[in-house]
This record gives sequence, structure tokens and C-alpha cells, in this order.
Amino acid sequence: MSEAGRQKTPLTLELLNALVHYDPYTGHLYRKTKAKKNRGEIGDIMGGSPSQNGYWGVRVGGVRCRAHRIAWALAHQVWPFDHEIDHINGDPSDNRLCNLRAANRSNNASNMRRSKRNKSGYKGVSWHEGAGKWQAHIRANDKNIYLGCFDTPEEAHQAYCDKARETKGEFARFD
Repeated sequence: MSEAGRQKTPLTLELLNALVHYDPYTGHLYRKTKAKKNRGEIGDIMGGSPSQNGYWGVRVGGVRCRAHRIAWALAHQVWPFDHEIDHINGDPSDNRLCNLRAANRSNNASNMRRSKRNKSGYKGVSWHEGAGKWQAHIRANDKNIYLGCFDTPEEAHQAYCDKARETKGEFARFD
């Protein structure tokens, strides 16, 4: 097959609107046309199951995309090329419009949950071996910020929460 024969049609908003219906209340994407090779009927929910990291992927017009980006494009009639889409509640499979917001990479990272490797039980808190105390730290404005040492992990976490509210605003996440 020639190189030209393998090229996919660019996924334009016009094509997207012709092929997909988005329900902003459920977050589901539905087929507007019958899929090729018996892979779906009109009205079927698109996408199989979430990927290992929880995001739904769909194939539209031969192009594989993440469902939340398709949902955003259909709801706002603009592709989110210049920003990321953040899931407010942290659940990447929840594509309801009320759970999606535009974000830059830093905002999106701010909304991440506490790392599974965290041993303190609190986001932004770790044990400082040399001081024998709990230390608080945060990343904001592309800088790591040391917030000090504290007697309890709760005190350190409170320092983290205060700074997160100040620097991250609506994107601050405390768990």
C-alpha cells in the first residue's frame, strides 16, 4: 500500500460532530454512525474499558484519542491543543462535563493524589532523618519549596495545605 493510502483523515471538529454524540451528564460518547468491520452500531457507547491508568480511549475516524479530550472538544467546539484537561475529582474515567476543566501541566500535576510510595500518610510530608522530625515540602511555580520541620505529621501537613491553597488555588489537592 502506498504511503498516501495509509494516511488517516485528520480528526476535525466537523468530522467529530458527524461521528460522535457526547452526553455531558454521563460523560459517555455514543456512535452516530455504524462502525466499520462490525465494531459497533449507531447509539452504542464508544470505548471498551479504561486503560491501566484509568483513561478511556476511543477510535474516531481511524484516530485513537482519549475520551476526555473528545468530550471537551464536543462540549466546547474547540480542540484542547493549548492546554490539558484535568479531571477535578481525580478519576480519569469520569468524563462528565462538570468534572472536566482546562489546565496547564503544572495545574494538572497539582491535582494528583498522594504518591503510593508516601509513608507519612499525608501529601507533602516526609520524615527528616537528620532532624528527627516531619518535614513539609511542596512544588509550586516549577520550584521545590521546603516548608520546615514539625513535631507531628499533622502539623507538617497543615503547613503543606496552607501553602497549597496559596499557590495552587482551585487545583490544590490535599489527599
